[in-house]
Amino acid sequence: PSLLNSWDYAMRNELDFEIGKVEVTQAMQDGLDFENRVQALLDGNFTGVNADYDDCVSRIAKKVKGCMPQMCVRKDIVVNDCNHLVFGFADYVGSNVIYDVKFSKSYDIGKYMQSIQHVMYMYCLGIENFAYIVSDGRDVYMEHYHCPFKDHVELEVKIRNKITSFMDWLTLHKGVLNDF
Repeated sequence: PSLLNSWDYAMRNELDFEIGKVEVTQAMQDGLDFENRVQALLDGNFTGVNADYDDCVSRIAKKVKGCMPQMCVRKDIVVNDCNHLVFGFADYVGSNVIYDVKFSKSYDIGKYMQSIQHVMYMYCLGIENFAYIVSDGRDVYMEHYHCPFKDHVELEVKIRNKITSFMDWLTLHKGVLNDF
């Protein structure tokens, strides 16, 4: 979902979009470090940072305890007579919920509403519930999404539409792929 999310964000904010190797920013590294600390606590190898941050790590670890970490999510989908593989890695998968751990310096309700990630993961796994667990290092926030099985066709339509839009954009901007 990262490629489609990055492209969608660039289009919605009228930014340039390039395909290629991404330099890891400090915000990205902070997110990876936070996720790794949650898993380290679950594995019994946690080294603390500070009281507030450690409390956030602990609260999230309690929420995802018993879930399968870093589950590969994948499904083939045909869009306009072309096969596409939708895939990613779900941070934690429980019996009827997928959790994605995020670290962000700021959080507003609905921050991830436009993301294709929860749509793809629920569709690929056939799971009805998805929650982003977001921390800013001071508190923990939850953003829930629910899609009953009977509505999973709607998820597929959203994915098909996003892929179609992206492929149409690529057709118009063929030069983007030259350096890829």
